[in-house]
Amino acid sequence: MKNQDPSQEQLQSVLNLYTHGKLQQALSESSQMLERFPNSVVLYNISGASNAALKRFDAAIYSYKQALRIKPDYAEVHNNMGNALSIKGDLAEAIESYKKALRIKPNFA
Repeated sequence: MKNQDPSQEQLQSVLNLYTHGKLQQALSESSQMLERFPNSVVLYNISGASNAALKRFDAAIYSYKQALRIKPDYAEVHNNMGNALSIKGDLAEAIESYKKALRIKPNFA
């Protein structure tokens, strides 16, 4: 399945919101973009990271799972999922996510 990502300019807009702590706006914008780009692993990753920063770990994990459904070998998303699972207290699952990230990118530690 081919990744469908928005233009770099569109992505930069959402990333700027995220990096400036405007998490709710980043979520809102990425959700709108996902309607047009339903196979964008980058948008799902941003949604996951925004939700995690807002301490909405179940929503974050859902977004990460959507990204991995599209691109199962995305080490960064496995790592982000591990972080969300760890904070949520699902340590065994978190360890599995970290191991998957390391299998894909052995120097990702």
